Amino acid sequence: MSMLIIENGLIKQSITSPLHDASNHTANALFIGEEYSNHLGVVDNFTQAVVAGAGSQTPDATNHKILLSTGISAGVTSAIFSTKKQYTFGSKPIVANFIINDSTIGVGSGFSTQIGFSNNFAGSMQTAGARKVMFFRSISDAGFWFAYTGIDTQGQTTALSVSNGDFVTIIATSTQVLFYVNGALMAIHTTYIPTVAMNIGVSVYADSSTTERTVSVDLMSIKKYN
Repeated sequence: MSMLIIENGLIKQSITSPLHDASNHTANALFIGEEYSNHLGVVDNFTQAVVAGAGSQTPDATNHKILLSTGISAGVTSAIFSTKKQYTFGSKPIVANFIINDSTIGVGSGFSTQIGFSNNFAGSMQTAGARKVMFFRSISDAGFWFAYTGIDTQGQTTALSVSNGDFVTIIATSTQVLFYVNGALMAIHTTYIPTVAMNIGVSVYADSSTTERTVSVDLMSIKKYN
């Protein structure tokens, strides 16, 4: 495996040894085999949001921001924006970058937002269910953000701090998932790493909501390395 030297969400150098161990400094080249984002104008690579209840999705074609909202609803409400393509993880890293423009989840029970990878963004993420994930998540019950990798009802969790305007990165292989906030490594997960193909996306969910819950991202990009 390799250590990754990250600069602005881009892998600048790969070093043989575990991803987070800089003891071996033999450099190996990594090349971007595939790249796109909401800022590249390749809108066909992304699917229209799936919405339920009063949920809505508003893409900003000029500034590229993506706004997801639960709206106000007495029942389940959600909104999702994700890639059409799914990714399977191997020895070479896949990098997902996001700029969290604003997240307004609020205080209470039954609200959440997810930013990262999942094979199924639909429905509630507060009970894992039959889904595979690795993402940044904010749950109103918990009152904080955390990094999470999970397979069905089991997972690995790391509490962390994320604020509006932060640049967050997930770097994943089949054996490790690294979570960065503004270029700083915040979590290394080596358990409950999904082996199935997953989409990259953003979602917001509420069991019911008398107040609108929203999340918006200014950047959502993916780089697959060979």
